Amino acid sequence: MKCLLRGMVAAILVCIPFLAACSDGKDAGRGSAGAEVENITGKPAGDAGKAGETMKSKPDGILRTARGGGKWFPGDGNQLRPMVSGFIRKAEVPEVKGRIVAAIAPHAGYIYSGGVAGYTFRAIQNNASGGKPPETVVVLGFNHRRGFRGVAFMDGDALVTPMGEVRLDMEATSFLATSSKRLIIDYSLHGEEHSAENEIPFVQAALPDARIAVGLFGDHDPQTLSDLVSALSALAKKKRILVV
Repeated sequence: MKCLLRGMVAAILVCIPFLAACSDGKDAGRGSAGAEVENITGKPAGDAGKAGETMKSKPDGILRTARGGGKWFPGDGNQLRPMVSGFIRKAEVPEVKGRIVAAIAPHAGYIYSGGVAGYTFRAIQNNASGGKPPETVVVLGFNHRRGFRGVAFMDGDALVTPMGEVRLDMEATSFLATSSKRLIIDYSLHGEEHSAENEIPFVQAALPDARIAVGLFGDHDPQTLSDLVSALSALAKKKRILVV
């Protein structure tokens, strides 16, 4: 499993220099090809959320808000839910033997990449239905706009998308963050970044009972890769995880 995780994480890191070079700091509302994503809410893209935005809810603690609603995907759950379910339902994938522990999915605007992501999450959904679904999904992305050392994880009690709340697994997040000085908990480094959050509605559709841990790469240092893979391998011995 450690070798598989290393290969998957390495694939993400290979993309970072190229994507960072392509980003002009104004791509929050754009797809991977640079085309403007339809603003389904009718509001300016910048109104979908601000960096570091949180929402306090009475019994639920700190709720983080996914900022992609109305920019990268519909901001209305009645539109988003059937869209995501449709992408997954239409994907035809072969049966995967054994339990899926890692997968890669695109993170562009759903009108561009949702169909491709549907194949990844259809395979995950089918695999989980066979028994022993993942307890926690570790969703990894990268920061398009700023560099920092290591991987920054999101804190809070839940992340809210137009499809509802998904609980953040702070036990898993804390475990990862205490494994290396390169793995930290810092929500401020998630400001305006979509690469990990865009995966969450698909996680909600495919694995409705799973919790999540959300991390962003800030560099492509081999030591960061090594430390993260070691931490994920150790976490996998404590609970069933899926890394996306």
